Amino acid sequence: MADNSKVVIVTGATWGAGRGVVARLASQGYRVIGCGTEKREMGSIAQQGIEITHRELRAKNLSADLRDVDVSDERQVKNLIDSVVEQYGWLYGL
Repeated sequence: MADNSKVVIVTGATWGAGRGVVARLASQGYRVIGCGTEKREMGSIAQQGIEITHRELRAKNLSADLRDVDVSDERQVKNLIDSVVEQYGWLYGL
């Protein structure tokens, strides 16, 4: 299904500066696909990052499609880009 909005992928989207970029782009009307690793080990900086990011976005009436993707894995990155293009018809930025 094609979507005419600007579709962007943000890496590191579930913590730190990446989380801020996701919120900023979403507030400006971009369709944001955020990716980050969702570490489940206690004490990991990425622990529950997707859930926390979703909660913060909802509090601001924003949304993003957040996915557990390890960008150091070429296959995962290819699958991410392929699925985004298939779902939205194109990719505006990375």
